[in-house]
Amino acid sequence: ITTKVDSLSCSARYIKPTPLTAVGGMTVGTCEADVAVFSACPMSPLGIEEFIQTQTRAEQGLDPVPSEMAFDLSEHDAARSHIASSMLRRLKEDAARYAEQANGGSTVKMRGLLDCDLATFVADPTCAGLTAATARVERLIIKLQELFNADTAYVAIASKHLLLVANTVPLPGAKSAKGSASGAEELLGARHALGRFGGAEPLIEMDHLITCLICDEAETLLRA
Repeated sequence: ITTKVDSLSCSARYIKPTPLTAVGGMTVGTCEADVAVFSACPMSPLGIEEFIQTQTRAEQGLDPVPSEMAFDLSEHDAARSHIASSMLRRLKEDAARYAEQANGGSTVKMRGLLDCDLATFVADPTCAGLTAATARVERLIIKLQELFNADTAYVAIASKHLLLVANTVPLPGAKSAKGSASGAEELLGARHALGRFGGAEPLIEMDHLITCLICDEAETLLRA
């Protein structure tokens, strides 16, 4: 028997701090600093500012994006219907909106590997800038590998702990963060545990928990 998520209509989830627990020599949970990192720049623990910078179109030497479309089909015979005219109006609005975003925004670039830097490297492969850029990329690779290794170790331990918590049921004499389980909770817990042994009740798996993140009835399903 397996669990199933029917509704996948949850449009947003809000990350928030969770209690921290020592598990397997590692602290498992989400602190306020984690929330700040994940909600803004997940790569900030790397000191990512050392490796990237932003550039506007002007700084990249690019012309502004025009706010008007390069063609006008409004006088075409096929554009005279209500639907066609609505589509053309939407295209004009989208073009203007895109131009506003592109001209007012910026693009993330690798430090030392800007277009002007690459042109210099091609012209002079022995220049000091290329050596510095290569060293910076190598430092980034090392930091990324270290972060990957740390995250992999954390996920292995945290996943097991998460499944343990998700599958915990109140048994006779059990205590939780809310105190001792009531008689009714103990009975339901014992019945559920026996049902698992008999194959009549499922164990919650990791894919089910992940799927619940996009389900608007997740809490109800997990309590069922």
